[in-house]
Amino acid sequence: MSPEQYAGTEYAARYEAATGVPNAEGYVVERGLLKRIDPMCGHRCLVVPTREQQLAVIRAVHEEGLKGHLSAGRTYAELRRDFYWRGMDRDSSIHYAECVVCQRNHHQRRGERGAPTGWDGEPLSPGV
Repeated sequence: MSPEQYAGTEYAARYEAATGVPNAEGYVVERGLLKRIDPMCGHRCLVVPTREQQLAVIRAVHEEGLKGHLSAGRTYAELRRDFYWRGMDRDSSIHYAECVVCQRNHHQRRGERGAPTGWDGEPLSPGV
C-alpha cells in the first residue's frame, strides 16, 4: 500500500501523523504501511483502509484455507491477529450471517434433538 491508498479514508490523518516511531494513538508507518500497535500485547496489525479491501480480507480469512467457513467469532479472532479497522468485529459477524454455506450448516446443526433438518434456501437471519 502507498500513502495514496489511505487518502480519503478515516486513516489518512493517522498515516500523516505516524512515522517510524509509534505516535500517541498507537499508529506507526513501516515500509509505507500504516500499522496499529495493540495496546495489550504490542503486536503490530496492518490497517486496512478501504471497504473493498476489508471485504476481500474477510472473505479470504472466512472462506479460504484448510479450515474454511469459520464462525463469526473465529473469523474475527483470525482477523485480529494481523489486521485492524474500526468495526472489524461487526463486519465479520455480518459476513457470517450473509454466508449461504454457513447459514445452511448452522441450520443443520440446530435440528431438534440433534437430527439435521431441511433448509429451504432462505437466509435464517431476519432482514438478510
